[in-house]
Amino acid sequence: MSRCFKKLGSNRGESLLETLVAIMIIAVTSTILVMYIRSAAAINNQASEAFDLFSSEMINAESRIQEGTAAVTMNGVSIDVNYSGSIAEEAIHSYWRAL
Repeated sequence: MSRCFKKLGSNRGESLLETLVAIMIIAVTSTILVMYIRSAAAINNQASEAFDLFSSEMINAESRIQEGTAAVTMNGVSIDVNYSGSIAEEAIHSYWRAL
């Protein structure tokens, strides 16, 4: 402990070795930081590309959906319903009673 106080009270300053060690610590730390920043940028680019692909597929899927109104007859009773379906599949995805 007394050695520490002697060092703090001396007028010699820092040695060359201490300065080089401090520079090495800063260099290693900054290199690790740059690697993390590059990794984050790459992950962000991949996520952006995946979202763009998802958005374009959603637009394509929504453009194939057709909506309309039709009459459904069951046991002699006719009810008007609205429907939403795909043109390519010729299937109804959802329907609800028309008001």
